Amino acid sequence: MKRSPLSYLPLGLAVAACLVPALGAAETTAAPEGEAAAAASAEPVKPKPSGFRLFGKKKEKAAETAAAVKPAVAAEPVKPAVPATAAVPAPAAVSAESVKPKASGFRLFGRKKEKAAAAAAVPAVAAELEKPVVETPAAAVAAAGPVVAEKKPGFFARLFGGRGGSGGGGETDKDAARRSAAEVAFLAECGALAAPGSTVTGRDGWLFSGSELSALANAGGTGTAIGVMADYAAQVRGLGCDVIVVPVPPKALVYPDKVVRKAKIPVKRKTVPRLDSSWAAALKALETRGMTTVDLLPVFLAHRGDKEGAPYTQTGNTWSPRGVQLAAEAVAAAVKRSRAAKVAGSVQGISAESGSISYTGSLAAGANPAVKAETLPLRNIGRISGDKVRSVSFSTSGGGVLLMGDSSILAWRESGNPAGSSGSFSSLADQVAAELQAIPDVLSVPGDGRNAPRLRIMRERTSGRGTLSGTKAIVWVIPMTDLASAAWQQVPLQLSFSLDQPEIMLR
Repeated sequence: MKRSPLSYLPLGLAVAACLVPALGAAETTAAPEGEAAAAASAEPVKPKPSGFRLFGKKKEKAAETAAAVKPAVAAEPVKPAVPATAAVPAPAAVSAESVKPKASGFRLFGRKKEKAAAAAAVPAVAAELEKPVVETPAAAVAAAGPVVAEKKPGFFARLFGGRGGSGGGGETDKDAARRSAAEVAFLAECGALAAPGSTVTGRDGWLFSGSELSALANAGGTGTAIGVMADYAAQVRGLGCDVIVVPVPPKALVYPDKVVRKAKIPVKRKTVPRLDSSWAAALKALETRGMTTVDLLPVFLAHRGDKEGAPYTQTGNTWSPRGVQLAAEAVAAAVKRSRAAKVAGSVQGISAESGSISYTGSLAAGANPAVKAETLPLRNIGRISGDKVRSVSFSTSGGGVLLMGDSSILAWRESGNPAGSSGSFSSLADQVAAELQAIPDVLSVPGDGRNAPRLRIMRERTSGRGTLSGTKAIVWVIPMTDLASAAWQQVPLQLSFSLDQPEIMLR
């Protein structure tokens, strides 16, 4: 019986139904193999660092190990395979850059601590092996040497030192950044006028010391002074004693408009601005280290044109009797807030008498000989004893208040009077006695208020004397420019030694 072609149609459909799933499975199996081949020929995948935020900074962690990437399979099977141990230089065998591990780290106080990754990624092998190899000479790499990061000064080096972490003598970057345009111009002109030992003739008959202008223009960092003074204040606090620091401002900072001619000082209502940013910052630093400071510059600026007298003389380089009186008022107020407050009012009969004095300063000798003598108002201090008024006597007997420093403490008193003046009893020691109604101890060393007084205290205490035994406040008077000096010494309160241990021990 002859079959019709249409009779084979059901059989064909059945065969097709069996073949279609098989072909689909074959295509599904081939797809991953193609993707694997494409992935093998691609560049290595760089591991992404993970991280988290700590205090606003990002801490990155590199992958501990880099995933090894299989080399690409040659497209043409006829090309010879490269054995694994072929001596191909590493730089030439890489068709793409090697995966560089990222350093992890975190920032603490502005510093970054880096950690290297544990292992480097394996580079991919080039697909085209017939290209020429270009090697980097090993000698060139060795000649370059290791890369060493520049070591920056640490926190305390930058705090207590000048540039580069050096203490005392160097000006810090913060000092320069604080200055106003007027201060920069003023210091520049001071430097141009400065000549140690000379006299600079300013405006309206005002004379200035070239040494003082040089000290202002070339002032360094204040780190050494702050560190030494803080150390000494900590020692005396152990004795139950406060330290009150009184920096005496330079005459040129009180009358900068009388010094310069080119620089513009912004004077408003006869008031000039402060041009001592670095000194003001030093006073704040002393305050943060447990000392009380008496800032005389704003006091002197407020009274520089008083009819009662100016804080400084026109022809000399020292403060005037009027300036001493203003300073004594500020010092007495600080003492009354200290542990020595009970000392005030312990002595009766200290009186004050107004007067005047004729004075020609030492700077006039180097200036125009036609300079006239000044008439300076003052307040003489004495103690009533019976029916007479006698000068106040000072000692170092261990009283409640000690005035310590250089010769400015006794200026305008008897032998301490500046050259060219007649006798008076209007020194800082006298004025403080009148303000407190108490007689302070006085330790004044001409030329060195930084170290010499402390060395004397050390010697006296080492020899068994009761120096500072009853002192509740030390008023430390120094020139403001001494804060920028590097000539500061660490001095202990006393030395201790014994026959059993002859070596000297600092205490």
